[in-house]
Amino acid sequence: MEINIELLLNLSKVKVLDCSIRESEAHIYCESTNTESLCPVCKNLTPQVMMYQERRIQNMALLGRKVYLHLKNRQFHCKVCNRYFNESFDFVESSKTMTTRYEQYIYFMADDICISQVCVKEDIVWSTLKAIYQKYTDKHLDKRAVWQQVRYVGIDEISIRKGKKDYVCCLVNLERGDRCTESS
Repeated sequence: MEINIELLLNLSKVKVLDCSIRESEAHIYCESTNTESLCPVCKNLTPQVMMYQERRIQNMALLGRKVYLHLKNRQFHCKVCNRYFNESFDFVESSKTMTTRYEQYIYFMADDICISQVCVKEDIVWSTLKAIYQKYTDKHLDKRAVWQQVRYVGIDEISIRKGKKDYVCCLVNLERGDRCTESS
């Protein structure tokens, strides 16, 4: 039975060229299926490729192996506005080395277990994990309108089960009484 790697990756507009599987890692070499790219300045479709550069992007693990995408990234030249720009993809931000779904996975994992355990489990340095956690925390906080007008915050820590070290941090809007609890 042949395995369709493109189907497993589920990345839009990307074609898999080659795959190399090692003991604990999978390296997938891929490129865009687009023939042209949209200029971010003038919004003109640009077909002229100036150069190629490989980006190594970490994706979520697959079948117990770390997955690295080796993406053939193109630089385009827009003749209309005379600008150079790199190809963009919806699954990774322009300067990042991890897919957005892997970043989200790390964020939600760090929300459930100790951050230092996530660093060890995913083999990620503390500063990277902290930046990811801060980025997604800021996005989630922006969605919580109830906390946008808070002037006075009360903070307390309580034990859910006495003697079992199950603690919860409670945040309270002291003016309105709104409450938010997070497990630690």
